[in-house]
Amino acid sequence: MTTVYSSNTGPVMYHLDKVVQGDDFSLSIAFRNKNDLTPFDLTGYSFKMQVRRADKSLVFTLEQPTNITVIGNIVTITISNAHTSMMEPCFEYYYDLQSTNGGNITTWMRGRLIVMQQVTV
Repeated sequence: MTTVYSSNTGPVMYHLDKVVQGDDFSLSIAFRNKNDLTPFDLTGYSFKMQVRRADKSLVFTLEQPTNITVIGNIVTITISNAHTSMMEPCFEYYYDLQSTNGGNITTWMRGRLIVMQQVTV
């Protein structure tokens, strides 16, 4: 599980480098208060994640409640095999995870998404 701390220092850089083309992929993220490490209250937050190629063209968008779930301070992102099948190992992909809360938009995480070629089809 990845941990993200509440702060004003900008998004956490986290590379997703174990995504296999054609497989389901899941990532759980624990949100904690930076000062005392207690669980961060995500009540009222709505999350969205976009994946784009290096040329900035959109590959797909993940949103609550279909592909992103929030339980307490844990956000779980699920990328289905239908989504990973659209991705080719030879391209560079980038993502970010944003939330909206009361009209405020915050980018919490961003990074490269590296896709490994599937062997068994």
